[in-house]
Amino acid sequence: MSEDRLPDPLRERADRLVASRRWTRSDLDLLRILLAADGVGRDRLLAGDPLRERSLASLLKLGLATETDGGVSMDADAKAIGDAVLAWHAAKQARASVGPAAEGRKRGEDLKRSLADAVRGVFPRIPEEVAQAAATRLAPAAVKMGGRLAAQSMVDAVVAIRMERWRQAVASEPEVAERLQAMQMRGDNNRAVKRFRDQRAVERVEAEIAEWRGGLEPVTSRRLG
Repeated sequence: MSEDRLPDPLRERADRLVASRRWTRSDLDLLRILLAADGVGRDRLLAGDPLRERSLASLLKLGLATETDGGVSMDADAKAIGDAVLAWHAAKQARASVGPAAEGRKRGEDLKRSLADAVRGVFPRIPEEVAQAAATRLAPAAVKMGGRLAAQSMVDAVVAIRMERWRQAVASEPEVAERLQAMQMRGDNNRAVKRFRDQRAVERVEAEIAEWRGGLEPVTSRRLG
């Protein structure tokens, strides 16, 4: 029965109950089970759970449940009040889902979508996953800047992401791996080895960003230096 259609005494009692006590998840679980059946065996209802046992004691004390011969049930008035309590709790959860935290998440998602669109404006042919990764990286700075970022920041973010990817990938390419091994055997220091690997990665990134720019003028980044 809808709370709006409850007789006044039952509605008033339901209002007092939701205002005067904290309804635990265990309380609500028992209400749902009892509302769905005409009667449930006590052992089956509690399933050995001490939290449910405490909840049942509360429901019995409140007159929302009746225990007879090892079975637990609710009369018509108790079911109407139980329905109202569950409806109140569902409405509370719905309000919480659009509260400040949810609004913050939505703003964050909206900002990332806007940034991904902006990245695609700089690189019309960029793969979607790279645009999304760049948007995620740019989001903290965009928050500080009120959502406004220069195109150079987007170029730098894309280049940084791709450099990270290619640093790992080029070292396994046969030609590069062979050269790295030769350098190590000669005793070249780690800085020289890394510089050679990074130069190969730079070449891959430069080719990518040129392709992703399409017909637009070339762009560069200090990260490619």
